[in-house]
Amino acid sequence: MQWRKVLFGVSLYLTLFPMSFYSHGHVVPPMVRTAPWEAAFYWSFAVFFWYLYFARMGRRATSVLAAISFTLIPIPFVLHSVFAGEPVGEFPFIVWMCAAVVWIGYFRQRHC
Repeated sequence: MQWRKVLFGVSLYLTLFPMSFYSHGHVVPPMVRTAPWEAAFYWSFAVFFWYLYFARMGRRATSVLAAISFTLIPIPFVLHSVFAGEPVGEFPFIVWMCAAVVWIGYFRQRHC
């Protein structure tokens, strides 16, 4: 039950954060208007966590779904940055490092 509360909290945060308009003590335009690609990045992770919240899967299925999601989600955003001539940033690489950890954990699990 505790895990579902954490999933709900993370899902809700990732869904609402791009629509927030308060940052560092100032009212600012929402991320949706100023940085739509960053908002899409947060929402793509929100979709993943909402799926985990509503689906009841085993540990192994959840692990492979997380590994696939963490591997694929950053790709369109990196491609957009490269083709737009903008710097990629470190966040996609952090996500890919998390994906590597999840993949390693998935393949190290014992088959039941």
